Amino acid sequence: MSSSPKRSKFEDSENAFYSNPVIIKELVLKHKFENLNGWNGKLKYSDCLERDNFKWKIGIRRIKQVSDENTGVYNVNISAFEVHLELIQSCIFGNAWLSKIDGCYKLLKQDGTSDHLSFNFSPRTCFHQTFRKNITNLFGDWSDLKNEGYLKDNSIEIEAHFDFSFYDFNRKIPNFTNIQIATEDNTIYHFNKEVLCSHSKFFFDLLTVNNLETPLLNLRVGEHFKLGHFLATMCPVPLEIREENHSFLKKIANNFDVPSLKHKCDEFSRKQLKRVEVASIRKKSNVIPFQPNPIVKNGNILRWDIENMNEWDGNVRYSDIIYTDDIGWKVGMTRENDKIKIDMILVSVSDMVDGKEWLLKTDGQIKLLSNETVKYQIHEINSSKCFNFEMLTYSSANFTMWDFNEYEGSNTSMTIEIGFRYTFYDFTSRISNTSNITLIVKDCVFHFNKEVLCMNSMFFYYKFYRDNIDKSSFEIENIEPFIFSQFLATMCSISLPITAENVQCLSELAILFEVPSLHTKCDEFLMKYYEINIPFTILYAQASNNETLMRKCLETFQSSEDLKVLKNSETFEKLENKTKICIFNSLMEKI
Repeated sequence: MSSSPKRSKFEDSENAFYSNPVIIKELVLKHKFENLNGWNGKLKYSDCLERDNFKWKIGIRRIKQVSDENTGVYNVNISAFEVHLELIQSCIFGNAWLSKIDGCYKLLKQDGTSDHLSFNFSPRTCFHQTFRKNITNLFGDWSDLKNEGYLKDNSIEIEAHFDFSFYDFNRKIPNFTNIQIATEDNTIYHFNKEVLCSHSKFFFDLLTVNNLETPLLNLRVGEHFKLGHFLATMCPVPLEIREENHSFLKKIANNFDVPSLKHKCDEFSRKQLKRVEVASIRKKSNVIPFQPNPIVKNGNILRWDIENMNEWDGNVRYSDIIYTDDIGWKVGMTRENDKIKIDMILVSVSDMVDGKEWLLKTDGQIKLLSNETVKYQIHEINSSKCFNFEMLTYSSANFTMWDFNEYEGSNTSMTIEIGFRYTFYDFTSRISNTSNITLIVKDCVFHFNKEVLCMNSMFFYYKFYRDNIDKSSFEIENIEPFIFSQFLATMCSISLPITAENVQCLSELAILFEVPSLHTKCDEFLMKYYEINIPFTILYAQASNNETLMRKCLETFQSSEDLKVLKNSETFEKLENKTKICIFNSLMEKI
C-alpha cells in the first residue's frame, strides 16, 4: 500500500486500519445438557470448552411470559428457549487481540441429525479477551422443541458452528505497517501512520506537521491492552464501546484529540443516561407493554362442506370465501406426511373497518364432521400473533391423519367447522388511565402510552423527557397511518411479527425513531429470509454495516441478468460505489 499524500490540515476521516485478521475456520463446539426435568429455566452453562487455544462456554435459558387475562388478552404461555455463546479466555496471546464471529447454532435430535437451525449470528464489533462477550439467539417456544424431538430423556444437545477471526497488532504487515508504538510495559504494536494521523489530530500534528520521522513512538497510556483498545477503534470492524472500556477510551480520545472516538464515547454516555432515566420511569410508573383497547367478537362459525374426499391427492385445497361479520375468510386444507393441516386465512374486510388500523388474535375450536357426527375434535386454536386486516395472514392447527378406507362410495364428503372469536386492537380509541399521548398521523389519530413509547424509542424519549416537551399530542409527518400503526403494534403485549410485507417499512422506522429492539428483529428476519427482496436487503446490509448479510446477498448473483434486475430497481442509485464494486467483483468470480 502506498503512502497517502501529506496534508497541511487535519481532517477527521473514516480511514480504517486493515490489520491482517487471523481466521480460524469451521470451529465447532458441542455440549449435551442433561437432567433438565427439574430445570427452573435459569441460565445454565456447559463446562469450559477449549478449541484452538480459545476457551468458550455454551449457556441455555428459558424466558417465560404469561399474559394477563384482565387486560383483555387471552391467557397465552410463551416459554422462549435462549442460547448463549460466551468467550471466556484466549491462550494465544498475552497482548491485546480483538475478534468477530460469524456462524450458527444447531439443535440436535437423538440420532444426531438436525433440521432446526437457529438464526445466524455475527457481532459487527470486535472485543477484547479481558471482557466476556455473549452471543444470544432465541429458538422459539420450549414446548415446540419437545414436540419436534429435540428434547428427549430430559436432555438437549447443542452445536455452535462458526468462523472466528481476530486482529493481531503484534504482527508486521508488509507494505502497510510503517510505525511501531510502545507502551509503558514495553509492548510493541505495529500500525499504519496514515490511518493514525487521519483519526488523531495529536498524531497528525506530531508526525505530519512537525515532520517527525520516527519508526517508534513511546506512549504512556498505561497497560498495553488500553492502547490495543484504542487502535481497535480504527479497524474496519471497530471496537465496541462498553461500560468496561468507556472511561479510559474517552480519556485517550481527549488526550490524542480523536473526534470520531469522542463522538462514539459521547453517544455511549447518552445511551447509558437514557437507560438510567428509563429505568427510573419504569420504577415509578410500573409500565408494562401497551395493551390497546380490545374489542371481542364471539360466536363466529366458518363451515366448509367438502365433496369427493376419496379423490383428494393431499395437495392444498381451499374453500370459497366465507363471510362472518363482514370479514371474508378462506379455509384451507393440505396433507403433510401423516397429518392434516387446516388453515384459516383472512382475505378481505368490509368498509366497516376501513381506516381503522386494527390488529387481531383468534382463539376457538375446529371440528371435522362426518354425517354431522364429530369425527375428530380439533386442538384448540390460540393464535397470539397480531396482524392487520390488509395483510394476508393465517392461523393453523394440525390433526392426525384419518384412514380413507373408512369411507365407501365415490362421493365421500367431510365438513370442517371452525368456531372462534377474534380480538381487535384499536389504537383509535382512548383507554382511561393508560392512553396519555395522542399521535396525529395525517388524518388519523392514534392513542398510545407515552412511557411505553419512550422506553422503546430514543427519538420519543428525547422529545418528551430530555427536551421537556410537555404535550398531550404530537404530530408525525411524512408517514402513512397504516405504516405507523404497524410500528405501534410492535410495542404491544402481543406484538406484530416481522414479515416480508412489513420488514422494509419497519426497518426504516426502527432507524428513524431509534428503536434498537425493532432493529434487531428486522436484522434477524433478513438474515433468515434475505432472498425475499435482494435489492432492499443489500441496501439494508449497507446501512447497518452487516457484512454477513451482504455476503449472503452477493452469493445470489450468478449471471448478468441478476445484475440487470438490481440496476433496474430504485435501490441501485442508493448503493454506495464500494457496494457496487463488491457486487460486480462477486459476479465476475462466477462467470
